Order: sequence, then C-alpha cells, then structure tokens
Amino acid sequence: MADCHPAEAKVDLYAPDAAVEVWSNSDNAWCLGNIKSIAEGLATVEYTKSTDPQSNNNVVIKVLPVGHQNIRPAGQASASKSAAVPGAVVEVWSNTDGKWCEGKVLAVENDIVSLEYARDVGGSSSKVVKSLPLGHPDFRPSTLPVCSQPPDTPNKNVSVDSAPLTPVDAAPLTLDERSDFAHVCFKASMLSALSGAVNAVAVLELGMPVAHHTGNANGVGRELGVSGLRFVPSIAGYFLGAASAGYGHCSGDAVFDGHASGGLFLSAGTVAAGVLVQFVTGRNNLSVPLLAFSQGLQNGITTAFSGMALRTSHVTGCLSDAGIYVGALLRSWRDEQRAPKLRKPMLNAIVLLSFITGGFAGARAQQLIGVKAALPPA
Repeated sequence: MADCHPAEAKVDLYAPDAAVEVWSNSDNAWCLGNIKSIAEGLATVEYTKSTDPQSNNNVVIKVLPVGHQNIRPAGQASASKSAAVPGAVVEVWSNTDGKWCEGKVLAVENDIVSLEYARDVGGSSSKVVKSLPLGHPDFRPSTLPVCSQPPDTPNKNVSVDSAPLTPVDAAPLTLDERSDFAHVCFKASMLSALSGAVNAVAVLELGMPVAHHTGNANGVGRELGVSGLRFVPSIAGYFLGAASAGYGHCSGDAVFDGHASGGLFLSAGTVAAGVLVQFVTGRNNLSVPLLAFSQGLQNGITTAFSGMALRTSHVTGCLSDAGIYVGALLRSWRDEQRAPKLRKPMLNAIVLLSFITGGFAGARAQQLIGVKAALPPA
C-alpha cells in the first residue's frame, strides 16, 4: 500500500456556496445542493430532494462532518463511474473503523463493484474485500496526495518496511459484509431453539434455569441464609462451561462456516450426560451443573463469532439491541440520516423468536417424557 495516507477531507472542496451532492436516505439517491457554511469541521448543506425538485417543501438543510461519506462534490457521480474500472485507486468507507480507507477496484459486473481495501489492525495492514452497487456512497475516487502510489505499486523513493498483504492477513468479515447471512441466521436459530428447549425442561423438571442466570443470581441474594445456595451449582456450571470455551480457544466461526465444532459436540454430550444422571440418580445437584455447563460452553463459543457477539442461550441482550436499534432508526428518520444497518437486529430478532419456539417445544415434550425431553436437543 502507499506510504502516504489518504486525506481525511479536503476543506477547499467544500468551500461556502460550493456545489455538492448529498445522499438522501428517504430518496435513496444523491441530491444536488450547496454548502451553506463550514465551521469547526462541520459542513452545513442545503439540498433539494429528488422526489419533487420544484417544491419548496423538499428543500432540506443538514449538518455533516467535512469528509462524511454522505456528501461529495457535485459531478462526482460520473467520476465514480469512471473510477469503477478494475485496478482503479479508490477510497472505501469502513463501517468498522468509521473512516475512509485506501483501496482499489477488483471487478465490475452487473453494476456491482468488487472492492479491496486495507484496514489498520493492531499496527499492521489487513486486506478486506466487499461488493457495493455502482454509485454507492461508501466508495469514491481516491483523494490521495500526489506523493501517493496506487495499491501494489512500489514507490522507488520511499522505503516501505511492512510486508506485502497476503490472504492470510485478511480481517474477518463483519456481519454486514458476509454473503451467507441467511445461513448464519439458520444456524443461530437452531442453536437458540435447542438452548430454549433445554432451559424449559430444566425449569419444569429441575426447578431452575440453566441457560441464563440473572434470576439465579438474584435468587442467591434474595434467599441468602435460607436456600440461596441451591442456585450456585447452576451458576458455577455455566461459568465453567464458558471458561472451557475460552481455555480451549473454541472457534465461534466453525459452525457457521460449515466446519465441525468440537466444543459444540462436547456441549451436546454434556446435555445427554445431565439427562442420564438425572434419570438414573434423580439428583438435581448433579444434573443441573452438567446442563448449565453445556449452555455456558455453547454461549461461550457463539459469543466468539467474528461477525458479532452472538448470544444463543439467553435473550436479554437481544432485547437491549432491539431497543437501541429502534431508537437509532427513529433518530435517523428525524435527522434525515442514513438508517442503521439492519442485519444485527434481524439476527437478534431471529434468536429471540427461536428461543421462544424452543421453550414451547421443550415444555410440551417435558409433559410427555419428562427430563428425557432434553435428549433431542442434544
């Protein structure tokens, strides 16, 4: 990659009264406008929405940071299209880093542009590949300084110490960058439903949850000195399961990438062991920690999923994320900003509904076959 970094923003491109294009989330299109003022790194812009350019009601004023991906100099649409040729140097907006990154065009097919760009991860460059529609605001022609060179083009006057990028250096894809989102949703829903079933059987058959522990922790305090210690085996078993996931460095991506997961096999085996112990001995103090261990192990593994911290054994976090997303969505509509990404709340909603479905199925099965209803999830 080039030794010089891309400019974060060029203020001279956004001088007062300069013609610009502004991305309208409601129109899902670039709209013509102009700069009203620049102050403290913020650009006040006025633009006309494309739905009815002749109506005064469609004149919008918004404030954006200089260099924001939702504002660009007028006429850059044609420049973006001319830059969308294989090998062209571009800048790509990284949602993870919240900034523009230097990159290049790999291919263009059916108005979809495949892009490769470099992120700074832990002091070294990591290569990321993503695809965007032609004209999307998240990529633009490069604004590199003159001294910069295109990616993979050496500068004879600059000594570069860093090693060239290789596929091994590629950073994990975020959830929004994955092309197998439907597959991820399916696997996550299965794991959450199985956990919901195991937890329902444990509550009905053994008298306490094993997959989530807010209530158990509260029970320890609420009944301390009376019978609060009865909740400790479940909490301890879950903790040891999660610790095992960390100690074993269990991959959170294996099951979603189509590979075998030894940790999840162990989790299933521990569920079966808990059922067997309860069926043979009837001792809750032995079966509860085994079932809780299985849930802590499963959740510890899925939390390590590179796309997002994925919780499959409880849903409190899913509810929190859903509320945060709805609030952010309402704010974006109010401020005419780009709506937040939808994939994470969608996945959380699927996990929530799957946990409910698994709980219903587990409860119905427990009425028929007792604790053995936890065996099918295993």
